Amino acid sequence: MVEIITSRNQTPNIDWLKWVASPRSKNKIKKYLKEAEFKQAEIGKDIFKRKLNQLKITNLDDAAGKVVDHFKLSGVLELYQRLAENKIEASALKDILTGNVKPIEGRPESLPISSKPANRPDRTAENLIIVNQTSQIAGYKLAKCCNPVMGDKIFGFVTVSEGIKIHRSSCPNAARLKIKYPYRIMQAEWSTPVEGSYFLTDVKVSGYDQLGILNTITNLISNELKMDVRSISLNSKAGKFEGTISVSIRDKKQLEFLLKKLLTIKGVTKVNRLSASSYI
Repeated sequence: MVEIITSRNQTPNIDWLKWVASPRSKNKIKKYLKEAEFKQAEIGKDIFKRKLNQLKITNLDDAAGKVVDHFKLSGVLELYQRLAENKIEASALKDILTGNVKPIEGRPESLPISSKPANRPDRTAENLIIVNQTSQIAGYKLAKCCNPVMGDKIFGFVTVSEGIKIHRSSCPNAARLKIKYPYRIMQAEWSTPVEGSYFLTDVKVSGYDQLGILNTITNLISNELKMDVRSISLNSKAGKFEGTISVSIRDKKQLEFLLKKLLTIKGVTKVNRLSASSYI
């Protein structure tokens, strides 16, 4: 017999992952822990901003980068968490930001700060986002510039005011973000699919204009493939057409299947997944 004792004050902790067996339960625990980290990071971010105001420093990104580099941290999220936990004293930031101290050689075992022991998971686990929904999730959301879908290789990017955004690794912005803001990059991976979850993606289609081509494309997607078309627009000129289709799909495999099926339509010569070029 097992007696279940409940408490309103009990919250999940990292040790629960050692005992829980089902992937669904593990994902829910990880989601809770990540939400707690982000809430704590917001407190640290406010502390950091107040210190910058005192020092009359306006560039948050550059300032955070200096401190992250100095302490050899994994990223800005860890910086904010350590400030919230008083593991980095706000008073120690002045010398770092004004260039009066040298960077620490190698990652320190403990930062100059609180003497309280750190009871934290390994760095890899802290720096990992588990993505399992399609819109705003626990302080992060899918980037509109590349519209990642289940199955894409992804990474997280810590923005200044919009939490963490999830980008495809092949996003047009990926290379620039990783080079310019390496300390704001986070690992990310998909959880097991949630039933009923869909991702909005845009597909560009072009070819030779024929009578009824719009109706043929719509019937293929809606009636044959049973996919939800959110919007579709085609423009015709000089016997050729080009258009954009916005469609809800379950994952990357279904998207690839859609692209192959569109190419079977008579007159369609090219289809590809769209990504914007400059929206972060």
